Amino acid sequence: MKKYALILVAAFMAMAQSVSAQVDHDDFGVWTTVEVKKDFGKKFDISAEAELRTQDYSQAVERWTIGLGASYKLVSWLKADIGYKFIDKQQLQEVTRKGNVVDNYWSPRHRVYASLTGKVKFGRFEFSLRERYQLTCRGEQYVTKWNAEGVEIDPERVKAKNESVLRSRLGVDWNIRKSPFTPFASCEMHNVISDNWEIEKLRWIIGTKYKFNKKHSIEVGYVFQDVNYDYNQHILSLGYCYKF
Repeated sequence: MKKYALILVAAFMAMAQSVSAQVDHDDFGVWTTVEVKKDFGKKFDISAEAELRTQDYSQAVERWTIGLGASYKLVSWLKADIGYKFIDKQQLQEVTRKGNVVDNYWSPRHRVYASLTGKVKFGRFEFSLRERYQLTCRGEQYVTKWNAEGVEIDPERVKAKNESVLRSRLGVDWNIRKSPFTPFASCEMHNVISDNWEIEKLRWIIGTKYKFNKKHSIEVGYVFQDVNYDYNQHILSLGYCYKF
């Protein structure tokens, strides 16, 4: 089993390296998540989540999120879930093609999603495929802007935008006998339906869950994300979950 796990990890890392060679620069950030989950029997649960992400080599906040979700096990191998998230994302200062400077600003959005996750076991490995549809709505806003001489000019108009995305994720968990650790790896592709199915992001994750007891667990992982084949993000992912 260890041999197969090492082969799987090597394959994920090789894919990440192949994408890395195609982009101009890298960034580093930290994603932290706190989740509270309530089970109602073996099939249904609800959850609340708060998340904070950093960017620009972890010198600035990228976004913060709060959300609510619910899932229901349709059959032993298939689960459905729905949810809502409020996201406030920070856009960093940038220079336009005309040489004007657009100030950094916060961009709130609303997101709803629905997904199906199928699972199958092979020995002590559990493979999963999740297909998630999400709709994100961003309102219109005006942002402070200066010219090259530092004089404030007419504000930059950021148009309202609705984005439909299909997220396809293939993953595997390794259930180690008599161990609180559960290593995992996954690969996810973000297809923007509202933009002719353009691949917006490719995301690889490798990490482990650690279960203290039935109520408390943590998750630590490394995320490699390629954004629009433009830049790479290397992310330290930290999560805590409380079940009751």
